[in-house]
Amino acid sequence: MPTWWVALSGGVDSAALLHAVQQWHDRHGGPIIKAIHVNHDIQSASGDWAQHAAALCDALGVELTTVKVSVDAQSPQGPEAAARAARYGAFERILQENDALLLAHHRDDQAETLLLRLLRGAGPVGLSGMPPSRPLGTGTLLRPWLGLDRAAIVQWAEAQAISFVQDPSNQDNRFDRNFLRNQVLPLISQRWSGYRETLSRAADLQRELSSELLAQSLPTVESVCGDPGLSLEGLNDEISVATLLHRWLTVSGISPPGRTRLQEFARQCLSAHQDRQPSLRLTGEQLTHWRGVIYRITEPLTSAIETQSVTVGQPVTLAGGQLSWLEADGDGLPAGLTGQCRPISPSMRLPSGGGIHKSVKQLCQEHGVPPWWRDRLPLLCFADEPYWLPIIGPLRGSFADIGADVALKSSSLGPLLRPSWQPF
Repeated sequence: MPTWWVALSGGVDSAALLHAVQQWHDRHGGPIIKAIHVNHDIQSASGDWAQHAAALCDALGVELTTVKVSVDAQSPQGPEAAARAARYGAFERILQENDALLLAHHRDDQAETLLLRLLRGAGPVGLSGMPPSRPLGTGTLLRPWLGLDRAAIVQWAEAQAISFVQDPSNQDNRFDRNFLRNQVLPLISQRWSGYRETLSRAADLQRELSSELLAQSLPTVESVCGDPGLSLEGLNDEISVATLLHRWLTVSGISPPGRTRLQEFARQCLSAHQDRQPSLRLTGEQLTHWRGVIYRITEPLTSAIETQSVTVGQPVTLAGGQLSWLEADGDGLPAGLTGQCRPISPSMRLPSGGGIHKSVKQLCQEHGVPPWWRDRLPLLCFADEPYWLPIIGPLRGSFADIGADVALKSSSLGPLLRPSWQPF
């Protein structure tokens, strides 16, 4: 049975949502109700908030999962964005297939988000605000209270005598959202009391427009190692590249950086020499340009593999992927034969058929293997001889050319198999 997870910070909004969902569940039944509390461990009171969340859940008979995350205070997108990325990363890891995560965002939050994005120069996608629902990992994120004002939620929570905590950092006007909430929006409300509904309607209109834009096809490709990429073929100006890149990141569920950073990265990509790979670091992601394509790489990259034994027919998990075995069509290695997986380096020279040896770098260039994979591919060796490299294939022309004749012809070994490699 799927689970409904309530994101519980312990503040009035999330505490009220947990009570409302549990009351609904008591009357109607349905999915299992659980809560998740993310401890960012930024403030001294973080531990107290976690304890309060546990007390709320104990009183309601709701199972609570508490996750402590590490926030990158040096993130180029700022501490607030880093905390958000860490929080949503925790949510995504918790959700299973068909689960739902319920967030207590309301119409005041939507108005703040819209104004912040407008002041930062967002386009139609950004100005569509927070969507009522969207995919999150294998589950779904839901915001059931986007149509409610915060005042109505607080009034209901007080009527229900719901216990909640106050975050003192909400009064720190050094943060943009707090400045809007505490200084700007009260002034706007004095003249335009219905601004929440008006801005919410504007977000809905922008969402309709942006959905049409995002539905347009993108020139997406994949590297031979499975890295998702965006082709720049036919593009020669940085504004077009930045616009396309912004749309690609948005469709991929990644928050794009500011337009200035995107345009500068686009300029570097368009002017880079063949041997250069301009990169742009995002939260948990890295964009790298290579051979006319911008690839998206998940950080951190796994390190080079270590030497380890391997037996034909037995799968092996390596630093960069999974080595498995398939039935050979007349040409392969016998099951049970033992060898080694070894690391490679770009300068290493390997046989490439016909008595010719080439460097790993040259072989990878010929087969389109990106530079960031060139020390993460496992070299398969038998009888101390290089035998096979992922993407490149057999290194001596034929599987049967490798290894000691005695080992290959042994009747004690099983059927012929060939290696297969799936990158992570």
